[in-house]
Amino acid sequence: MITFLFFLTFLLFPIHCQELFLSEQNLELSGAAFYQDKIIVITDELSESTIYSVELNREKQEFTLESKFSFWQMPDFYLYSIDSFFSHLPLFFKKYMPFDWEGLAVCGEEIYLVNEQVREVILFKNNSFTKLDLKLNSLHDFLFSGVPNAGLEGIALDCDSQVLYLGKEREQAGIISYDLKSAKIMNFKKGDELNLHSIADLFFFNNSLYVLDRFAGEIIKLNKDSLQELNRISFKNIEVNGVNIWNIFEGDNKYGLAEGLLINEKEIFLFFDNNQTLLSGPIQKAYAKKSASALLIIPKPLDF
Repeated sequence: MITFLFFLTFLLFPIHCQELFLSEQNLELSGAAFYQDKIIVITDELSESTIYSVELNREKQEFTLESKFSFWQMPDFYLYSIDSFFSHLPLFFKKYMPFDWEGLAVCGEEIYLVNEQVREVILFKNNSFTKLDLKLNSLHDFLFSGVPNAGLEGIALDCDSQVLYLGKEREQAGIISYDLKSAKIMNFKKGDELNLHSIADLFFFNNSLYVLDRFAGEIIKLNKDSLQELNRISFKNIEVNGVNIWNIFEGDNKYGLAEGLLINEKEIFLFFDNNQTLLSGPIQKAYAKKSASALLIIPKPLDF
């Protein structure tokens, strides 16, 4: 059934329906979410530590990024920084970074952030930062397996049920579902159990959990409780202006650069981390830009 639906996707939505948007700014975009009827994104650059709102110009296929919350301008961020520094001091001697924002999820006015390398979840609300005391000790070895930046990359939230989903990126990828009300782990699946190569982002939509597998160039739909696969689609062979989406930036991007995932009733949004590299030659020529942040919008299949 999954194979048939995958084939049907490309019959219903031919490749010319995809749209690539470039921004004037050149930032390493990571997680994305909907907040107050806007799209917001976060960058994984230490110097930035900023949440941006996204303004789309569909006619020009451009988007602009406007600073929504700049953490360095908030006194409470420094208090969190001091606490984080001393509580994770042994990690910093092992070359872990104190701030590596890789994902965000929204529930009303609450924004949940993952700080990848120290494997933390932060609740950001009213310009204050609260580290969640998640009871994940039983998964400590799993969470800290691999190199420092192979940690928590994706986050999603079932706001109604108050269930938090966390995705560990690679070198033992996996997904954790966690009940915030009872402070208990509900489910845990390793990546190889779900046929996932990596986890770049998570998104909760219409009672299902969606996973962005950056390495495979796929988006996978999971049952929110069992974490079993329901469907998957690929964006790896999409072309824009005659260029495969894998090659919109210069260099060897064999693992892909898609890191932010958003879904609504009609469209799927994929934000790309450009790793501070230039756009590839054909894209520079088509868009008259040398460097930019990128967003790919593709139609959402009817049953996905």
